[in-house]
Amino acid sequence: YFIPGNHDIGLRASSLFSPHARSRYQSHFGYLNSWILVANHTFVLLDAPTFVEEDEQRVKSGHAYQDWTPRHGGPIEFVTTVARENQNYPIVLMSHIPLARTSFDCGPLREKGTIRPGAALGYQNTLGKEATAFLLETLHPSVVFSGDDHDYCENYHTSGRGGATTRVREISVKSLSMAMGIKRPGFQLLSLVSPIHGEDDQKTLADVPCFLPDQMTIYLSTYIPLLLVSLFIILGSNALRVHRLPPKRSRRLSSPHPRRVDDESEDRMTSLPQPVSVRTPKSGLRPQIPSSFVLFGRRRRIMCFDLLRHCLTLCRTSRKLNSEGLWVGFLRDSRDIAVFPLTVFVAISFWITIT
Repeated sequence: YFIPGNHDIGLRASSLFSPHARSRYQSHFGYLNSWILVANHTFVLLDAPTFVEEDEQRVKSGHAYQDWTPRHGGPIEFVTTVARENQNYPIVLMSHIPLARTSFDCGPLREKGTIRPGAALGYQNTLGKEATAFLLETLHPSVVFSGDDHDYCENYHTSGRGGATTRVREISVKSLSMAMGIKRPGFQLLSLVSPIHGEDDQKTLADVPCFLPDQMTIYLSTYIPLLLVSLFIILGSNALRVHRLPPKRSRRLSSPHPRRVDDESEDRMTSLPQPVSVRTPKSGLRPQIPSSFVLFGRRRRIMCFDLLRHCLTLCRTSRKLNSEGLWVGFLRDSRDIAVFPLTVFVAISFWITIT
Protein backbone atom coordinates (compact mmCIF):
# COMPACT_ATOMS: atom_id res chain seq x y z
CA TYR A 1 0.00 0.00 0.00
CA PHE A 2 1.16 3.52 -0.76
CA ILE A 3 0.38 7.10 0.23
CA PRO A 4 1.25 10.00 -2.11
CA GLY A 5 3.73 12.70 -1.19
CA ASN A 6 4.54 16.11 -2.57
CA HIS A 7 7.33 14.65 -4.76
CA ASP A 8 4.86 12.15 -6.23
CA ILE A 9 1.89 14.28 -7.23
CA GLY A 10 3.09 17.82 -6.51
CA LEU A 11 1.71 20.41 -4.10
CA ARG A 12 -0.16 23.47 -5.39
CA ALA A 13 -0.42 24.23 -9.09
CA SER A 14 2.76 25.23 -10.85
CA SER A 15 4.20 25.09 -14.33
CA LEU A 16 7.18 23.22 -12.85
CA PHE A 17 5.00 20.18 -12.05
CA SER A 18 3.59 17.76 -14.57
CA PRO A 19 -0.19 17.95 -15.01
CA HIS A 20 -0.19 14.18 -15.44
CA ALA A 21 1.45 13.44 -12.07
CA ARG A 22 -1.76 12.37 -10.33
CA SER A 23 -3.00 10.17 -13.16
CA ARG A 24 0.43 8.57 -13.49
CA TYR A 25 0.53 7.87 -9.74
CA GLN A 26 -2.95 6.31 -9.80
CA SER A 27 -2.10 4.10 -12.78
CA HIS A 28 0.97 2.69 -10.99
CA PHE A 29 0.12 2.77 -7.26
CA GLY A 30 -3.65 2.92 -6.97
CA TYR A 31 -6.05 5.34 -5.30
CA LEU A 32 -4.85 8.60 -3.79
CA ASN A 33 -7.05 8.08 -0.71
CA SER A 34 -7.78 4.61 0.62
CA TRP A 35 -8.53 2.75 3.82
CA ILE A 36 -7.97 -0.90 4.70
CA LEU A 37 -8.82 -3.18 7.61
CA VAL A 38 -5.95 -5.11 9.24
CA ALA A 39 -6.45 -7.14 12.44
CA ASN A 40 -9.63 -5.16 13.17
CA HIS A 41 -7.75 -1.88 12.84
CA THR A 42 -8.71 0.71 10.23
CA PHE A 43 -5.73 2.12 8.35
CA VAL A 44 -6.56 5.52 6.82
CA LEU A 45 -4.13 6.37 3.99
CA LEU A 46 -4.59 10.10 3.41
CA ASP A 47 -3.64 12.11 0.32
CA ALA A 48 -2.02 14.92 2.31
CA PRO A 49 -0.92 17.19 -0.60
CA THR A 50 -4.44 17.32 -2.06
CA PHE A 51 -5.84 17.78 1.45
CA VAL A 52 -3.63 20.87 1.87
CA GLU A 53 -4.84 22.30 -1.44
CA GLU A 54 -8.52 21.75 -0.61
CA ASP A 55 -8.06 23.17 2.88
CA GLU A 56 -6.53 26.34 1.39
CA GLN A 57 -9.59 26.71 -0.86
CA ARG A 58 -11.82 26.37 2.20
CA VAL A 59 -9.87 29.03 4.10
CA LYS A 60 -10.00 31.47 1.16
CA SER A 61 -13.79 31.03 0.93
CA GLY A 62 -14.17 31.83 4.65
CA HIS A 63 -16.15 28.67 5.47
CA ALA A 64 -15.74 26.41 8.47
CA TYR A 65 -15.53 22.66 7.97
CA GLN A 66 -19.17 22.27 8.99
CA ASP A 67 -20.28 24.68 6.25
CA TRP A 68 -17.82 23.56 3.58
CA THR A 69 -19.08 21.49 0.67
CA PRO A 70 -16.34 18.90 0.13
CA ARG A 71 -14.86 18.34 -3.30
CA HIS A 72 -16.27 15.17 -4.84
CA GLY A 73 -13.75 12.39 -4.32
CA GLY A 74 -11.48 14.74 -2.38
CA PRO A 75 -9.70 14.13 0.95
CA ILE A 76 -12.27 15.94 3.13
CA GLU A 77 -15.13 13.86 1.73
CA PHE A 78 -12.98 10.76 2.17
CA VAL A 79 -12.27 11.51 5.85
CA THR A 80 -15.93 12.10 6.69
CA THR A 81 -16.90 8.89 4.87
CA VAL A 82 -14.38 6.81 6.80
CA ALA A 83 -15.52 8.31 10.12
CA ARG A 84 -19.13 7.50 9.27
CA GLU A 85 -18.57 3.93 8.03
CA ASN A 86 -15.92 2.79 10.52
CA GLN A 87 -17.32 0.19 12.93
CA ASN A 88 -15.65 1.46 16.10
CA TYR A 89 -12.32 -0.10 15.14
CA PRO A 90 -9.12 1.65 16.28
CA ILE A 91 -7.91 3.99 13.54
CA VAL A 92 -4.31 4.30 12.38
CA LEU A 93 -3.90 7.53 10.41
CA MET A 94 -1.09 7.79 7.85
CA SER A 95 -0.22 11.14 6.28
CA HIS A 96 2.84 12.16 4.33
CA ILE A 97 2.79 15.66 5.83
CA PRO A 98 3.07 15.83 9.67
CA LEU A 99 0.30 17.39 11.75
CA ALA A 100 0.49 20.87 13.24
CA ARG A 101 1.98 21.00 16.73
CA THR A 102 2.39 23.26 19.72
CA SER A 103 5.46 21.50 21.10
CA PHE A 104 8.55 21.15 18.94
CA ASP A 105 10.28 18.53 21.05
CA CYS A 106 10.89 15.42 18.93
CA GLY A 107 12.44 13.24 21.61
CA PRO A 108 15.97 11.83 22.09
CA LEU A 109 15.95 9.62 18.97
CA ARG A 110 16.06 12.52 16.53
CA GLU A 111 19.45 13.29 15.04
CA LYS A 112 19.21 17.05 14.69
CA GLY A 113 16.79 19.99 14.60
CA THR A 114 13.03 19.75 14.86
CA ILE A 115 9.87 20.10 12.75
CA ARG A 116 8.58 23.66 12.46
CA PRO A 117 5.81 25.18 10.33
CA GLY A 118 6.89 26.36 6.90
CA ALA A 119 5.82 26.26 3.28
CA ALA A 120 7.19 27.17 -0.14
CA LEU A 121 6.89 26.10 -3.74
CA GLY A 122 6.09 22.38 -3.82
CA TYR A 123 6.29 21.58 -0.11
CA GLN A 124 4.79 22.26 3.31
CA ASN A 125 6.35 21.15 6.60
CA THR A 126 3.11 20.64 8.59
CA LEU A 127 -0.63 20.74 8.10
CA GLY A 128 -2.59 23.77 9.26
CA LYS A 129 -3.98 23.98 12.79
CA GLU A 130 -7.62 23.78 11.65
CA ALA A 131 -6.82 20.91 9.30
CA THR A 132 -5.08 19.04 12.13
CA ALA A 133 -8.01 19.61 14.48
CA PHE A 134 -10.43 18.42 11.79
CA LEU A 135 -8.56 15.11 11.36
CA LEU A 136 -8.22 14.49 15.11
CA GLU A 137 -11.82 15.39 15.97
CA THR A 138 -13.32 13.50 13.03
CA LEU A 139 -11.27 10.29 13.01
CA HIS A 140 -10.09 10.08 16.65
CA PRO A 141 -7.03 8.06 15.64
CA SER A 142 -5.18 5.85 18.08
CA VAL A 143 -1.83 6.71 16.51
CA VAL A 144 -0.61 8.84 13.60
CA PHE A 145 2.31 8.02 11.30
CA SER A 146 3.77 10.72 9.07
CA GLY A 147 6.83 11.24 6.91
CA ASP A 148 8.28 14.02 4.73
CA ASP A 149 10.86 15.20 7.32
CA HIS A 150 13.24 12.21 6.80
CA ASP A 151 14.23 12.23 10.49
CA TYR A 152 12.54 10.61 13.49
CA CYS A 153 10.15 12.70 15.56
CA GLU A 154 7.74 11.72 18.34
CA ASN A 155 5.04 14.22 19.26
CA TYR A 156 1.71 14.24 21.10
CA HIS A 157 -1.59 15.93 20.23
CA THR A 158 -4.78 16.40 22.23
CA SER A 159 -8.13 15.22 20.94
CA GLY A 160 -11.55 15.57 22.55
CA ARG A 161 -14.10 12.78 22.36
CA GLY A 162 -17.28 12.50 24.38
CA GLY A 163 -16.26 15.32 26.68
CA ALA A 164 -12.91 13.65 27.46
CA THR A 165 -9.51 14.74 26.28
CA THR A 166 -7.11 12.12 25.01
CA ARG A 167 -3.51 12.26 23.88
CA VAL A 168 -2.76 11.09 20.37
CA ARG A 169 0.77 10.01 19.58
CA GLU A 170 2.31 10.95 16.24
CA ILE A 171 5.47 9.37 14.85
CA SER A 172 7.34 10.91 11.93
CA VAL A 173 9.02 7.85 10.45
CA LYS A 174 12.66 7.98 9.46
CA SER A 175 13.71 7.76 5.85
CA LEU A 176 15.02 4.41 4.65
CA SER A 177 17.73 6.12 2.57
CA MET A 178 20.97 7.55 3.92
CA ALA A 179 20.95 10.06 1.06
CA MET A 180 18.22 12.11 2.78
CA GLY A 181 20.51 14.05 5.13
CA ILE A 182 20.54 11.55 7.98
CA LYS A 183 23.27 9.29 9.31
CA ARG A 184 21.18 6.27 10.32
CA PRO A 185 18.24 5.33 8.07
CA GLY A 186 15.35 3.45 9.59
CA PHE A 187 11.76 2.24 9.51
CA GLN A 188 8.94 1.71 11.98
CA LEU A 189 7.75 -1.72 13.12
CA LEU A 190 4.05 -1.85 14.05
CA SER A 191 2.45 -4.80 15.88
CA LEU A 192 -1.34 -5.21 16.13
CA VAL A 193 -3.61 -7.27 18.37
CA SER A 194 -7.26 -7.64 17.44
CA PRO A 195 -9.35 -5.69 19.98
CA ILE A 196 -11.87 -7.45 22.16
CA HIS A 197 -15.34 -5.93 21.92
CA GLY A 198 -16.78 -4.58 25.13
CA GLU A 199 -13.42 -3.75 26.73
CA ASP A 200 -12.37 -0.13 26.91
CA ASP A 201 -8.87 1.30 27.29
CA GLN A 202 -7.24 -1.81 25.89
CA LYS A 203 -3.85 -1.52 24.21
CA THR A 204 -4.10 -3.14 20.80
CA LEU A 205 -1.01 -1.79 19.03
CA ALA A 206 2.66 -1.20 19.71
CA ASP A 207 5.42 0.24 17.55
CA VAL A 208 9.18 0.57 17.75
CA PRO A 209 11.71 2.39 15.54
CA CYS A 210 14.25 0.19 13.77
CA PHE A 211 17.47 2.01 12.90
CA LEU A 212 19.97 0.79 10.34
CA PRO A 213 23.75 1.14 10.84
CA ASP A 214 25.52 4.43 10.29
CA GLN A 215 26.84 3.94 6.77
CA MET A 216 29.26 6.86 6.85
CA THR A 217 30.87 5.55 10.04
CA ILE A 218 31.21 2.12 8.43
CA TYR A 219 32.95 3.67 5.42
CA LEU A 220 35.34 5.72 7.56
CA SER A 221 36.09 3.11 10.23
CA THR A 222 36.06 -0.11 8.18
CA TYR A 223 36.23 0.25 4.40
CA ILE A 224 38.88 2.98 4.18
CA PRO A 225 41.24 1.34 6.75
CA LEU A 226 40.91 -1.99 4.93
CA LEU A 227 41.67 -0.23 1.64
CA LEU A 228 44.80 1.35 3.10
CA VAL A 229 45.94 -1.99 4.56
CA SER A 230 45.41 -3.68 1.19
CA LEU A 231 47.44 -1.02 -0.62
CA PHE A 232 50.19 -1.31 2.00
CA ILE A 233 50.34 -5.10 1.52
CA ILE A 234 50.55 -4.72 -2.27
CA LEU A 235 53.30 -2.10 -1.92
CA GLY A 236 55.22 -4.27 0.56
CA SER A 237 55.04 -7.36 -1.63
CA ASN A 238 56.36 -5.41 -4.63
CA ALA A 239 59.15 -3.87 -2.54
CA LEU A 240 60.17 -7.38 -1.41
CA ARG A 241 60.07 -8.60 -5.01
CA VAL A 242 62.30 -5.77 -6.22
CA HIS A 243 64.69 -6.36 -3.32
CA ARG A 244 65.13 -10.01 -4.31
CA LEU A 245 65.90 -9.28 -7.96
CA PRO A 246 69.47 -10.26 -8.97
CA PRO A 247 71.79 -7.40 -9.96
CA LYS A 248 71.97 -6.66 -13.67
CA ARG A 249 75.16 -7.85 -15.39
CA SER A 250 76.73 -6.50 -18.55
CA ARG A 251 76.84 -8.82 -21.53
CA ARG A 252 80.61 -8.36 -22.11
CA LEU A 253 83.01 -8.80 -19.22
CA SER A 254 86.14 -6.66 -19.53
CA SER A 255 89.49 -8.36 -18.91
CA PRO A 256 92.63 -6.63 -17.63
CA HIS A 257 94.83 -8.75 -19.90
CA PRO A 258 95.03 -8.00 -23.66
CA ARG A 259 93.64 -10.65 -25.95
CA ARG A 260 96.10 -12.50 -28.20
CA VAL A 261 95.65 -13.45 -31.81
CA ASP A 262 95.63 -17.16 -30.91
CA ASP A 263 92.76 -16.58 -28.48
CA GLU A 264 90.71 -14.78 -31.11
CA SER A 265 91.23 -17.60 -33.63
CA GLU A 266 90.29 -20.12 -30.93
CA ASP A 267 87.09 -18.18 -30.21
CA ARG A 268 86.19 -18.23 -33.89
CA MET A 269 86.81 -21.95 -33.97
CA THR A 270 84.60 -22.63 -30.95
CA SER A 271 81.85 -20.32 -32.20
CA LEU A 272 81.41 -22.22 -35.46
CA PRO A 273 78.03 -23.95 -35.92
CA GLN A 274 77.75 -27.66 -35.26
CA PRO A 275 77.66 -30.12 -38.14
CA VAL A 276 74.30 -31.08 -39.52
CA SER A 277 74.83 -34.69 -38.49
CA VAL A 278 74.87 -33.87 -34.76
CA ARG A 279 71.91 -31.44 -34.76
CA THR A 280 68.67 -32.48 -33.10
CA PRO A 281 65.86 -32.44 -35.62
CA LYS A 282 63.05 -30.05 -34.88
CA SER A 283 60.41 -32.54 -35.81
CA GLY A 284 60.14 -36.24 -36.38
CA LEU A 285 61.89 -37.46 -33.20
CA ARG A 286 60.00 -35.35 -30.59
CA PRO A 287 56.50 -36.73 -29.83
CA GLN A 288 53.71 -34.23 -30.50
CA ILE A 289 50.29 -34.18 -28.88
CA PRO A 290 47.55 -33.80 -31.46
CA SER A 291 45.43 -30.70 -30.89
CA SER A 292 42.71 -31.62 -33.39
CA PHE A 293 40.74 -34.63 -34.62
CA VAL A 294 38.34 -35.50 -37.41
CA LEU A 295 34.66 -35.99 -36.52
CA PHE A 296 31.87 -36.48 -39.08
CA GLY A 297 34.16 -35.44 -41.86
CA ARG A 298 35.20 -32.17 -40.21
CA ARG A 299 38.33 -31.37 -38.26
CA ARG A 300 37.67 -30.36 -34.65
CA ARG A 301 40.05 -28.52 -32.32
CA ILE A 302 40.69 -29.56 -28.74
CA MET A 303 40.22 -26.35 -26.80
CA CYS A 304 41.99 -27.62 -23.65
CA PHE A 305 45.32 -27.60 -25.50
CA ASP A 306 44.74 -23.98 -26.53
CA LEU A 307 44.08 -23.16 -22.89
CA LEU A 308 47.26 -24.98 -21.88
CA ARG A 309 49.29 -23.03 -24.42
CA HIS A 310 47.77 -19.80 -23.08
CA CYS A 311 48.78 -20.74 -19.52
CA LEU A 312 52.33 -21.52 -20.63
CA THR A 313 52.47 -18.15 -22.36
CA LEU A 314 51.41 -16.46 -19.14
CA CYS A 315 54.10 -18.35 -17.24
CA ARG A 316 56.73 -17.10 -19.68
CA THR A 317 55.48 -13.51 -19.44
CA SER A 318 55.51 -13.72 -15.63
CA ARG A 319 59.30 -13.69 -15.81
CA LYS A 320 59.13 -10.34 -17.57
CA LEU A 321 56.72 -9.04 -14.91
CA ASN A 322 59.16 -10.00 -12.18
CA SER A 323 61.67 -7.57 -13.65
CA GLU A 324 59.31 -4.56 -13.36
CA GLY A 325 60.04 -1.70 -11.01
CA LEU A 326 58.39 -1.01 -7.66
CA TRP A 327 55.71 1.48 -8.71
CA VAL A 328 54.91 -0.21 -12.02
CA GLY A 329 54.32 -3.51 -10.23
CA PHE A 330 52.31 -1.76 -7.49
CA LEU A 331 49.97 -0.13 -10.02
CA ARG A 332 49.63 -3.33 -12.03
CA ASP A 333 48.74 -5.42 -8.96
CA SER A 334 46.28 -2.79 -7.74
CA ARG A 335 44.60 -2.81 -11.14
CA ASP A 336 44.40 -6.61 -11.31
CA ILE A 337 42.94 -6.87 -7.81
CA ALA A 338 40.35 -4.11 -8.32
CA VAL A 339 39.08 -5.21 -11.73
CA PHE A 340 36.93 -8.12 -10.53
CA PRO A 341 35.12 -6.47 -7.54
CA LEU A 342 34.57 -3.24 -9.46
CA THR A 343 33.13 -5.18 -12.38
CA VAL A 344 30.76 -7.07 -10.08
CA PHE A 345 29.73 -3.82 -8.34
CA VAL A 346 29.01 -2.06 -11.63
CA ALA A 347 27.08 -5.07 -12.95
CA ILE A 348 24.91 -5.30 -9.81
CA SER A 349 24.27 -1.54 -9.79
CA PHE A 350 23.28 -1.62 -13.45
CA TRP A 351 20.97 -4.59 -12.86
CA ILE A 352 19.29 -2.84 -9.92
CA THR A 353 18.87 0.32 -11.99
CA ILE A 354 17.21 -1.35 -14.96
CA THR A 355 14.93 -3.52 -12.80
